[in-house]
This record gives sequence, C-alpha cells and structure tokens, in this order.
Amino acid sequence: RNFLYGKRALRFIATSILAGTVLAAGSTFAANKTRLSIYQHGKPVAYMPCKSQTLKSRSAVLMGGGVDVPSAFTFMINEMAACADGSTGNPGNFVVVRAGGNPAYDSYINKQGTVGAVITIVVPDRDSAIAVGDPTNEVGQQVQALLRTAGAIWLTGGDQGDYYNFWKGTPVEQLISNQVQQYGIPIGGTSAGMMILSEYNYIPDVAYSSSYALSNPTFMQKWLKRDFWSSKDKTPFYLVSNTVTDSHFDT
Repeated sequence: RNFLYGKRALRFIATSILAGTVLAAGSTFAANKTRLSIYQHGKPVAYMPCKSQTLKSRSAVLMGGGVDVPSAFTFMINEMAACADGSTGNPGNFVVVRAGGNPAYDSYINKQGTVGAVITIVVPDRDSAIAVGDPTNEVGQQVQALLRTAGAIWLTGGDQGDYYNFWKGTPVEQLISNQVQQYGIPIGGTSAGMMILSEYNYIPDVAYSSSYALSNPTFMQKWLKRDFWSSKDKTPFYLVSNTVTDSHFDT
C-alpha cells in the first residue's frame, strides 16, 4: 500500500515558543538562531518504533501550506509504529527539520498521537549542515543520532531555496534520505517543505513575477533543479520522482 496524504490546508502558525529545551554540547541553554540547535518536547528514545524493521508501508504527507491538518500528523504517528511483521512498535521520535524559526510544532504534533518525543532540529546555514558530519562537533553528533532514530520526519514551510542551498550534499540531506530509504519511515512537508520532497524544485535566485515568468520561459527553466536529493531515486519517497510538487497556485 502506498499512500500520499494530500489534504489541502493552511499552515499552523504559532506566536510563541512552546515548552521545550535546546540541547547542545550535552547541556541546556537558550536558543541561538544563527547556529545548529535542537529543541525537544518529551523524552527522546534511542531507538526507532519498530527497531531495525522496515515499516509495513511507505507513506508521505504533502501539505499545501497554511494552517496544518491535525489528522495528517496522527496518520504519520500511526504509520511510524506500523511494523512490517504486523506488530505495533513502541512510541518513537517525531523529528521536525527546519532552516530557521522556533519549535512551535513540537507541542502541536505531540497532541496528535502517542510519541516518545517531538524534536525540532534547526539547521540555519551550510556550515551548520556540514557540522552534523563532524565527529568533533557535539551538537552535530546529537543531530546525527536523532536523525538515525527518527520514526518520522517533517520539513516545515519557508523557502525551499534555503533547504537547497544549506543542506544539499551535506550529512543532513543524506541522513534524511537514508532514513526514509532504508526503513520506509513516513516523511512529510508543508509548502516549501513539500516542494523539496519532489525530484524537481523551483530554486530561483530572486523573486520573479508571474508575468515575467510567462514571458521568459526559457530563462526561468534554469531555476528548476533536480539534484537536491542524493538517493538513487532522486527523492526519499519514490512516488514523487520525476515530479514537481507545488501548492502555490492559490492563497
């Protein structure tokens, strides 16, 4: 069974940082928006819900941007514990990856089902993404461990150009891709997070108007990229290979 959850919606917006801590170098400290940061809601576990098993089915959530659909997260939480042998796994880690912002998703997702913890990882630039692969960087090693035990991964909205420019070819992109490819864990995204899931992504250098784009299609073609994902299928979720996913045709 292959299932794409495609309910159109508007993205959840939070105005305050909800309960959580920032972990780095083995200690808790205030968030720094310019560096690699980890927030958590709940107590992270050191295993995936189904341990080393693959899941019963592959799944992805493609959300349009704007207010979030709660049932989509419930779906992902249920899927992440649906083991291939028919058993139900233990509550695991639901990992949110973003290029900036706060961990507002953590409390929200935690209310949609039973999880060990919801963890937000902020990777705000290319140096931070590369640091995840540095064995001497304690925060990077924590991020690496969390991505390797992620039961589900969510990519937030924002600017898909940031994801492309910051994460392409780095351990962050490779760990996300490997986790989905190897274990079949659910992955999802909203707005820019949804677009980056497909093989083709629109990554312009500046904002262009619709009238300019329609008048200059050959020029605009160079901003369609297809080399973000390092996996052989060109995307962690193979059903959106050779595809553009975009929701921005209507407010």
